[in-house]
Amino acid sequence: IKDEARFFSFVAGKGDAGTVDDLKLPGGARAVSYYRDGRFFLADGETKLRQGDEVLILSHSKNLPALRERWKPKLANEHA
Repeated sequence: IKDEARFFSFVAGKGDAGTVDDLKLPGGARAVSYYRDGRFFLADGETKLRQGDEVLILSHSKNLPALRERWKPKLANEHA
């Protein structure tokens, strides 16, 4: 990866189930692939994600703070 390109990955939660387009990623960010049950798949906007899928996003580095905030790991003792 060169220049400002970065990869970001997260595990889809219950609220992330739906199509990749439903994720409403910021401009300059695209879901490119995902893993389900240990198998690799390429993704496009119509790909249907399920809870537990590991999603790989290719993004401009400026989007990383927003992506991290959205999908940061939740601590067991955090309260909603």
